[in-house]
Amino acid sequence: MDIQIYQIAFSAETPAQVESGYRVLDNLANPRPDWRE
Repeated sequence: MDIQIYQIAFSAETPAQVESGYRVLDNLANPRPDWRE
């Protein structure tokens, strides 16, 4: 089984802060700014 865990990149600084073991989910373009937590 191949499990991949992602951290969302929402700013230019975020990818550098991703913890080891996580992959970056690039959301820099943010095509749906109305979708948020």
